[in-house]
Amino acid sequence: ATPAAIVTMSRKCNGLCVKILVGVGSTLAAAAFCSHPSSQQLRQQSIATASRAAAFVHTSAATDRLACEAASQRRDVTVALSCSALRQNGDAEILTSQAAANRRTKTTAADLYFQQHGKIPSPTQKHQTLPIRTPDANSKNILVIGDVHGCFEDMMKLHRKAIAENDDMEFDHVILVGDLVNKGPESARVVRHTRLQPKWWTVRGNHDNAALSAALGHAKRRAKSKYSWVLEGEDTNEDQNQNEDVHGTTDGNAGDTSVPSPSVVLSDDDIMWMSELPYTLTIPAEYFQTKHGDDDNVGGDNNDHIDTVIVHAGFVPGIPVQEQSIYSMVAIREVDLLRDTNTYRYHDRGVGYTDGADVTKSPWASVWTGPQRVIFGHDARRGIQRYPGEMAIGIDSGAVYGNGMTAMILPERRLVSIPTIVHSAVGDD
Repeated sequence: ATPAAIVTMSRKCNGLCVKILVGVGSTLAAAAFCSHPSSQQLRQQSIATASRAAAFVHTSAATDRLACEAASQRRDVTVALSCSALRQNGDAEILTSQAAANRRTKTTAADLYFQQHGKIPSPTQKHQTLPIRTPDANSKNILVIGDVHGCFEDMMKLHRKAIAENDDMEFDHVILVGDLVNKGPESARVVRHTRLQPKWWTVRGNHDNAALSAALGHAKRRAKSKYSWVLEGEDTNEDQNQNEDVHGTTDGNAGDTSVPSPSVVLSDDDIMWMSELPYTLTIPAEYFQTKHGDDDNVGGDNNDHIDTVIVHAGFVPGIPVQEQSIYSMVAIREVDLLRDTNTYRYHDRGVGYTDGADVTKSPWASVWTGPQRVIFGHDARRGIQRYPGEMAIGIDSGAVYGNGMTAMILPERRLVSIPTIVHSAVGDD
């Protein structure tokens, strides 16, 4: 998760100085004042206001404009008055946890690594585990969403439909299977929304890696029109990139896209977040046992009490998840069975070999036997994949190709989908 930002708002007026500190996602809230006979009432108002302000200020959406708009809507008089003075006097001081968090400076740790090594950095944790939350009466279940590819509005529409099918309850977690970006119309907005939502998670896909490398300086990718959206945030001033995607991101994991959002471009915070995305995310078996009880066989078969792993593309059967290659996790579709050793290998389409007496090619998911259940995307040509035993389930239905966007509600493994329009041709890799 992105570290909480600290936002400082200052007002100097008639000898009175007011400074409010807001800790996003924490309980930090304080107010400091200059000496002034009439400051007592304002002090008490501001302390309460600082606590309320934490609910609407986002990590990298901390600007005087956003804070003022929110204050106006909530009728927080103290902040609204300060904002008025700030606009008139032009002496706003906005500080965030990272310098220039709202623009692309190419000075992040990921940028420096790429400049030195010529490749994207590895995440701190390639494999992560979903934390087991305390049961919440206001939320239930997990939603796993297939490849989004920049189709933000479709993603939010699918999310709302899934909530309706979840007894109108929020989800404990929302997880994306990777390929958040490319091909669709609003890739940066998908990144921003997912990053800012405390209950949203994602693994990385091949297109996320490619976009990240373009953003960090990969010359050949930067020359392709497919990555033009990546470059839009570069060489712009801070004000141009303070149009954070606040619509659909300020209301927990429900989202409200009824108000059009201004254009969103990648910031340094987005790049660092993308560089730390894991390749797998494991949902422990204990999670569903905690939520539903040890004897509640909610999925309807005998293998519900096993870990579920979210990965973008998949795995080579017979190799432990921790030992899978990055290439397999973001790109695999088929495997070869080597009959002489009864083992599998990644099927490389570029090699040119075909099925024969000693080799049999199969979708990797059709021969996966565990020990974990796997939910994945990446293979839009095959679409939804559900094989006997359902130890590996593919949910990339090809949203960006006009074939609908699909999600799965866990633990029931119930599919939810919506229709989509064509944004890209199938096979446009």
